[in-house]
Amino acid sequence: MQQASAQNIFPSTGAAGIGTPTPDASSLLEIRSTSKGVLISRMTKTQRDAIASPATGLLIYQTNSTPGFYYYDGTAWTAFSPKGLNKTLNNLTAPTAINVDLLPGSDNSVNLGTAAKAWKDIYADSSIYLGGVRFIAYKIGTGTFNTAIGSAVLNTNTTGNFNTGIGFNALFGNTTGYSNIAVGNNALRHNTTGHDLVAIGDSALFNQSINSFTQYPNMAIGSKALFANTDGYGNTAIGFNALYSNDQGHCNTANGYNALYNNKDGSFNTATGYRAMESNSTGYGNSAYGSSSLRANETGFGNAAFGGALENNLSGNDNTGIGWTALENNTYGSVNTAVGMSALYKNKEGDDNTAVGYFAGNSVISGDQNTFLGSHADCGSLGTLNNATTIGFGAVNTASNHFVLGNSAVTGWGFGIESGNRAIKVGNAASNGNGAYLTVGGVWTNTSARSKKEGFQKQVNSIILTKINKLEITKWKYKDTDSEYHYGPMADDFHRLFGVGDDSSVSDMDKTGVLFLGMQALSIENEKLKAANTNQQKQIDDLKDIVLQMQRQLQELKQCSPCDAAANTKALQQSNITLASATSLDQNIPNPFTNTTTINYSLPNKFSSAQIIIRDKNGKQLKQFILSSAGKGTVQLNAPTLAAGVCTYSLYVDGRLMATKEMLRIK
Repeated sequence: MQQASAQNIFPSTGAAGIGTPTPDASSLLEIRSTSKGVLISRMTKTQRDAIASPATGLLIYQTNSTPGFYYYDGTAWTAFSPKGLNKTLNNLTAPTAINVDLLPGSDNSVNLGTAAKAWKDIYADSSIYLGGVRFIAYKIGTGTFNTAIGSAVLNTNTTGNFNTGIGFNALFGNTTGYSNIAVGNNALRHNTTGHDLVAIGDSALFNQSINSFTQYPNMAIGSKALFANTDGYGNTAIGFNALYSNDQGHCNTANGYNALYNNKDGSFNTATGYRAMESNSTGYGNSAYGSSSLRANETGFGNAAFGGALENNLSGNDNTGIGWTALENNTYGSVNTAVGMSALYKNKEGDDNTAVGYFAGNSVISGDQNTFLGSHADCGSLGTLNNATTIGFGAVNTASNHFVLGNSAVTGWGFGIESGNRAIKVGNAASNGNGAYLTVGGVWTNTSARSKKEGFQKQVNSIILTKINKLEITKWKYKDTDSEYHYGPMADDFHRLFGVGDDSSVSDMDKTGVLFLGMQALSIENEKLKAANTNQQKQIDDLKDIVLQMQRQLQELKQCSPCDAAANTKALQQSNITLASATSLDQNIPNPFTNTTTINYSLPNKFSSAQIIIRDKNGKQLKQFILSSAGKGTVQLNAPTLAAGVCTYSLYVDGRLMATKEMLRIK
C-alpha cells in the first residue's frame, strides 16, 4: 500500500526514498539531504573480526587500528582507498603492460623512485639518456654485447663487439674494434679498429687508433697514461702520465707517476716508481725500480737501477746500480756495478768499475776498471784511479794498478783459517796450504812436517849436482817492468831437468830443495877433499921444516960475499915454493849462504903480514880481515854486511896474492 510522507516515500515501483518522493527507478533506496548523512554501523577491529560469516559486501566503519570504512570482499576485510589517484597502483594486475611512451606530466618535475624506496631492477635493450644525451647504451650500431656509460661513448661504433666504455668520449671513434675497455674521459678516444686494449683514466691511450701487433695489446691505467701512443704495442702503463709520450716503443712497463714519461721509441724497458726513467727517449732494455731510478736516462741501454740509483745517467750502458744514490752522477760511464747506498756516487764517465758496500768507491769520478769491496772502501780524494782493487772496510787505495787488502788497522790475513799472529796464513790442511804463513817480519814460511807429506822419492845427490850444472842461470826482468832485474832459472828448464813445477812456474820450495841436494853432493865431495887434504897437510908439515932450513940457508947466502949468483937465485925460488906450499884458502861453508858463513885458511910459520879482503862483483872492497896467527885459522862473515849476490874473497901474504875464491849470498 502506498503511503505518502514529507520525509519518506515508498513508491509502488519498489524503490524507497528518504528525503525524496521520487527515488531513482534504478535504485532500491535513495537518500537525499543537504544537511545529514548516512550513518552505518561503527565498531572496533575486534568487534569487526567477531562478526560471524560476514556477507560479501558487508560494510562497517572501523574506529581503531587504522580507522576507516572496510568492506568484506568475500575473503577478507579490505579498506576503502581515499578519494583521488591510487599512488600504490595496487589495482594493477601482474603482469602490467604499457604499449606507449611513459611520460611525466611536465619536464623535469617528478622522480622514478626515491632514496627511501628504489626500484629493484631496470631492464633495457638499447640506451639510457641523461639530459637528452645517451648515457648508458648496450646496442650501438650493429655491434653486440657492448656497454657504454657516459656522453658520446662508442659514438661511431659500427660492428665492434664486446667493448666497455665508461666516461665522456670514451672509445668515441671506435668503429670495428672489439673487446676493448675504456674507463675515463677521452680514454681510447681515437681508437678505430684496435682490440683487446685497456685504458683506465682521463685520456688514457688517447691517440691509440689501431694495434698493428694484435697479439701484444696495450694497457694504460692512470690519467694520460700512454697518451701519445700510436703504433706501440705490448706496453703496460700504470700511473699518472706513465709512458705519456710513447709513440712506437713496444713491450715497455711503466708503473708510477711520470714513469717513462718521455719515452718515444724505446722498447723493452721496465720502470717502477715515482719519475722512474722519466726522460728516457730511445733507450732500451733498461730496468728501473724505485723513485727517480734512471730518471735522466735518454739513450742508455741495458741498465738496471734499484732504489733510486743511476738517477742522472744519460747515455751510459750496461750499468747496474742497487741502493739509494748508487751511481747517482753517472752520465756516460758504462759497464759499472754499484751495490750499496752512494756506491760510485761521483762517477761520471768511468767504465768497468765495481763497488759493493755503503759509500764504496764514492770518490771515483772518471777512473776505469776499479774494484771496491766493503763499506767506505775508496780512493781517498784522488778522484781518478785505474785498475785498482780495494777490499775491506775503510780500505783506501791511492795508486792505479795497485791492490789494497784491508784498512790501516789490519795486521794479518788468513786464507782458509784465521791469521792469528801471522801477517798472512793460508789454510791448515793438505788441500789448502798446510798452514803456510808470512811472518810479521816478512818471511814466508811453509809447513814442512813429514806427517803432512806422502809419496816420498829418494834422490841421488850426484845426479842432482850434474843437473844443477846444466841449469842455465841468467839475469833477467819481467816484461813490462822498468828496471827490476832478477837472477834465476827458467821454469821450463827447471821442470825439464827436475820434474817439478810446470813449464811456466817454479816454487821457492822446489828451488830450495834442489839447492840442498846440490849442497849435500858438494858436502860429500868436500869430505873426500878433506881426506885428501889431510894427507897433503902431513906432507906440508914435513916440508915446513925443510922450508925453514932453506930460509936460514938463503939468509946465510945473502950474507956471503962474494956468492955464487946462480946458487942464490935457485935458493930464492925454493923459498917461494915453500911459502906457497904452506899457505891455503878454503871455500867458504856454507855456500851459498843466507845469514853467516865460515872461511878456513892456513898461513906459514913465518910471515910479515897477512889479510883476507872481501870484494863485490865490481871489485869494490867491502870488508878486510887482518890475520896474525900462523898455521890454520878461521874467519866468520855475517850476511848483513853483504848484499845478496856473488862476492869474491882473496888471501894476501906479505903483499902477495895467494888465492881468490867466490861466494854466493842468497836472501
